[in-house]
Amino acid sequence: MKKIYILLFIIVVCVLAIGFSAKAQEETSSGILPNSPFYFLKNFVRQLRLTFTFNSVKKADLRLQFANEILEEAKKLAEKTGNQELFQKAIDKYERQMEKIQQQVEKFKNKEKDDMKIDEFANRFDKKIELHQQIMETLKEKLEDNPQALESVREAKQKTIQHLEQTKEKLIERFQSRERKCKNMCGDNQCQEVVCQAIGCPCAETKTTCPQDCKAEQECQKDEDCGCGRNIKTGECSFGNKNYIDTKQQCPDFCTGFTGNLRIKCISNKCKQIEVSK
Repeated sequence: MKKIYILLFIIVVCVLAIGFSAKAQEETSSGILPNSPFYFLKNFVRQLRLTFTFNSVKKADLRLQFANEILEEAKKLAEKTGNQELFQKAIDKYERQMEKIQQQVEKFKNKEKDDMKIDEFANRFDKKIELHQQIMETLKEKLEDNPQALESVREAKQKTIQHLEQTKEKLIERFQSRERKCKNMCGDNQCQEVVCQAIGCPCAETKTTCPQDCKAEQECQKDEDCGCGRNIKTGECSFGNKNYIDTKQQCPDFCTGFTGNLRIKCISNKCKQIEVSK
């Protein structure tokens, strides 16, 4: 009888937790903040979801989602409350999540059925990390008058970079171990994001596993990396890294302007359209 009561209690808690989680997501993108007396429920829901997620790739994905939420929480704390103690706890919690993601990636098993999931995770990982770096830069600007909080963000960014590099190494190792099943096309200046799954097909590439081919659409090192024409994926007039632009299909008015005074330049490692004097 005692076991039945315990089971019923667990079911009730799970139902309430799921309902709470849905409500929290409705309120804001980051949900209830750490200064709320109900925040412990949010942590409980996170732990519950991790406990009942058994696939290592899905668990890493879940931790990546939580890391993003926690960093958003830290940002909102800095904007709304200015509570240094809670802000520091949020930053520390974010760092722990990034460390656990690295540990989780190390547990990825070399199973062919997980290849697609890992490729999708690598893509999401790249995008989320870029977002995290942007949030930290925003935080640094907002915290210029708070040296202690500013230093916390700088340390968190440095540690994140370390975890990022180590996580990338593991993903690259996993990618290279698959070369016998798929054809490694890294270095052909084409980012093989979507590929077939048969033996001999190109290996799927991401910015992590093949950075020379999968550069960010606006990323550059020199002016020659940039081009203007039609986006290879969308067909729309666009400018950016030449890996993503079909420069043979020109859009004269868009690329050079009606008076021919526009140019595409690499400025601060980003392809930008600037106006030049004739």
